[in-house]
Amino acid sequence: MAQLPVNLPELTDAELATLRTSFNAIKTLLAPKFINLEPKDRQKYGSVNEKSKLVINKVKDYRDNMPALSNADINWVNFQKNYTTRRNFMMVIDMINETNELCNDPRTLVDYVLFGQARQDYKWTKYKAEDDGGGSSGYEAKYNELKQFFLNDKGEDISNEDDDETETTPPAN
Repeated sequence: MAQLPVNLPELTDAELATLRTSFNAIKTLLAPKFINLEPKDRQKYGSVNEKSKLVINKVKDYRDNMPALSNADINWVNFQKNYTTRRNFMMVIDMINETNELCNDPRTLVDYVLFGQARQDYKWTKYKAEDDGGGSSGYEAKYNELKQFFLNDKGEDISNEDDDETETTPPAN
């Protein structure tokens, strides 16, 4: 696994507000185009598979390169509009998927760091609850709430598993 970056990327509340404004502008632009298909309609209309898409592309290629071979009964202006619309929707989907992909790795690293910090806090809470009783200061109650997340099926504490802390002494030979 690659090393964690020294400084994890931060996404601030102000940046999120800017993104939200931008996404709302995108949704406003797309809102008149939204159609909510019922599941049965999605099943019916969503049956254009990859092979069928290849047919659509091949017909378009013939229309573009050899229009004399095209069916005169088809409204080719409308066909081109629909083809462009489909291509543009796919580009929007690709941009959204790319954004999802770009955000997923930094979020994964932040989750990893947060869980490590949460596990560290759990260990501290466990120590405080067991060391001085901690009942009056709330450590015992906090420990009892958190320990459910750190028990395996046998009821054993697993908070030390996968610990990435390096040892300070070298292993014995």
